Amino acid sequence: MSGSPHILVVASTFPAAADDQVPRFVLDQVVALRRVRPHWRFTVLAPHDARSRTIDRRVHDDFTELRFHYLRPRRWESLAGRGIMPAIRANRWQLLAVPALLWGEYRAVRRVVARERPDIVYAHWFTPQAITVAPVARRAGIPFVFTTHASDVAVWGRFGGWGRRLVARVTERATRFTAVSRTSLARMRPFFDARGWERAQARSAVIPMGVDLASAAAGAAFEADELYPGRRVVLFMGRLAEKKGVAHLLDAFATIRGEFPGATLVVAGDGPRRDELESRARALGIDDIVDFVGYRSGADKDALYRRADVCVLPSIVTEDGDAEGLPVSLLEALAYGRTVIATDASNAGEVVESGTDAVLCPAGDPHALAVALRETLSWSAERRDNMGQAARRTATAFDWPRIAEETARFLLDPHLPQPDPPPAKEDRCAS
Repeated sequence: MSGSPHILVVASTFPAAADDQVPRFVLDQVVALRRVRPHWRFTVLAPHDARSRTIDRRVHDDFTELRFHYLRPRRWESLAGRGIMPAIRANRWQLLAVPALLWGEYRAVRRVVARERPDIVYAHWFTPQAITVAPVARRAGIPFVFTTHASDVAVWGRFGGWGRRLVARVTERATRFTAVSRTSLARMRPFFDARGWERAQARSAVIPMGVDLASAAAGAAFEADELYPGRRVVLFMGRLAEKKGVAHLLDAFATIRGEFPGATLVVAGDGPRRDELESRARALGIDDIVDFVGYRSGADKDALYRRADVCVLPSIVTEDGDAEGLPVSLLEALAYGRTVIATDASNAGEVVESGTDAVLCPAGDPHALAVALRETLSWSAERRDNMGQAARRTATAFDWPRIAEETARFLLDPHLPQPDPPPAKEDRCAS
């Protein structure tokens, strides 16, 4: 074999720095893949983001990061990075940037493929990455695979028969693909006839993103009362987008305020709904016990998870169909051994058993959230500890080395040249 296998990863969400507010699960996956396949070479292609101080090319220890432009003036390049659907909801004018992003990404993929001839192109998200990658990979004769995360396929249901044909055609061109949850995979079913879906399923697998168990298990020395002394802490960690359901969590927290005067709700994250949610907290009269701390990463994020008594994922499915795949924050909370409350729209039910390693409740129901909060905040320390131990055991299935190995074996290994076997040792006993 000459050279190292080269994987081109194409994504619309990719952080530019450790303190960037862009979700980092694609970056974490690339690093984890490099750990389990150290002889591979990775290039990541993503759009410029005016908010993230992106530059055209940056060489990291485990991969090379490339960025492409798609709009002028450059300050308008803010459609991708923090989620395309949330960006459009926050500003409908962003719809006008979608064709520019698709065309800019198509041209960038074509240039990189022509210049570097990767062994395989891996698209994160069906829309827009799989759509732009598929024709380039086909013309170049390079295998193409993709991962669907949540609503990146379902959005094409609005386009009738044309949308169904597009999804089916792009999926047929992929040699293999994965979904981060069974629910995400099931959202693809309406786009195929029976025979087409049978063929698609044969090339698919459900493989979620992972979590860094080593960091959750180790961590820095931490005094329990260093943050929010004497308080019981309810934590939400994630982007402040509509599908996260934080508005329902605020309503639920207002309901139980009088029963738990020593409780604080910490909302860790940023996003297009932040101003609206802060106004809602004031209107509910709970702004004195709700702390919007903004985006947190590294040691600050670690400290919040360790301080939390309860972590809540109040996810919903929005009116336009935007939904979760399998939130990384769920896996993180389990890895830290926290008491977790999650709605069924988070798809947590695919990985946990309610009452054993988490508590599940219906989505979009503040009353159900309030009942769950009331119950868990009333538990003894022993009961929370027992659930926390069960949560850690569940999280072991999502440790990044394990998830990366599964991803490599199913999605990438079948299409990549493998290292030459070591030469046979000389038989010293031979005469």
